[in-house]
Amino acid sequence: MALTRRKLMQGAAVAATVSAVPMKLAFGRSAAFTFKLNTHLQNVFAANDMVFNTAATEPFRKTLRSKGHDADWRGRSGDEAWAVPERYVVQAGLMEAP
Repeated sequence: MALTRRKLMQGAAVAATVSAVPMKLAFGRSAAFTFKLNTHLQNVFAANDMVFNTAATEPFRKTLRSKGHDADWRGRSGDEAWAVPERYVVQAGLMEAP
């Protein structure tokens, strides 16, 4: 049985749909795990007198947005792909909701 172009494309569409779901779950779990681990380690180190310097990230983010960085990458990746990491970054409190 010969594979036609149509059958190959249908198979690719099914594979892309099936692999997208675990990717979304894995990304969310990975982001949450990393955020919890970073918070835990910072608390452990701070308890041992380590000082953490934090930078104000909002001015940097404003500059990126004003230069079109977010719009450029959103256009390159597509709205659906952009929404996946954005949702977890907002949930982690690393960014305000758009």
